[in-house]
Amino acid sequence: MSNFWGRIRGPPEMAFKKVFIVGVGQIGASVGLAIREKRLAREVVGLGRRRKNLALARRRGAVSVAIRLRSPADLRRIPFEREDLVVLATPVATIRRCLRFLSPIPLVIDVGSTKERIVQEAWRRRLRFVGTHPIAGTEKDGAGAGDADLFKGRLCLITPTGRTDRRDLGRVGALWRAVGAQVERISPARHDRLLSSISHLPHALAYSLTAAVAAQVGGRAMARYPLAGLRDTTRVAASPPSMWAEIFLENRRNVLRGLRFFDRELGRLERMIRTNDRERLLEWLRRAQRVRLRF
Repeated sequence: MSNFWGRIRGPPEMAFKKVFIVGVGQIGASVGLAIREKRLAREVVGLGRRRKNLALARRRGAVSVAIRLRSPADLRRIPFEREDLVVLATPVATIRRCLRFLSPIPLVIDVGSTKERIVQEAWRRRLRFVGTHPIAGTEKDGAGAGDADLFKGRLCLITPTGRTDRRDLGRVGALWRAVGAQVERISPARHDRLLSSISHLPHALAYSLTAAVAAQVGGRAMARYPLAGLRDTTRVAASPPSMWAEIFLENRRNVLRGLRFFDRELGRLERMIRTNDRERLLEWLRRAQRVRLRF
């Protein structure tokens, strides 16, 4: 044991024997690259369905070993140990399916964009679990988009409950800080309310705006005249649709609430334009601008 810890940086409480990353897309591959760069584990194992992506993750050094899973049920045959860490980096609905087949022996975290239902499933299965959400990433996908520096200076939300083991919580927080993230604790329910406004709603609007403009002028015209405003506003609509469909449905109550707020503001804008109310329109725009300039 002493030889093992001597080969890694940092104290034993923040490092792991093996790290198993289930899903080596952009976030999963970035976790693997960062952990290997900081030498926070003896071995990083990538698990996933797509052979090509697993091979790419191994070539890029995100994982040292790659294992193909045909389905989440294959997780039952992995010989996990107590000093191992399992990182669930799949789409959120798949995270919940993976939890059904995991052993209660290793420490398990996820990196999903929703939390409440995932945490509930983990406790139902009596797992050693800490929910986490690094607020990082781009619209790119796959192991080729992995970046060891992705989490540096970025916020990582950790969602403990009254059942979370304090030592496990400390190890997870130390891990995220070791790869450069700023850690903040938040309840699973508050996480989902907050993220529905600052992340899920903007993505929903980007997809909607893209569809609305395409319906008016057509996709070819959009591509031919890539004006900066449209390009910047709809950038995140290039994100993987399968991932965002699951996020919208997993957090549907909060997402629908956000859409109602947006619909109310859009209705105000429509009325001011229709009635030629320049004074109120200008104040509405200035108020929104002041908020935007704060960040």
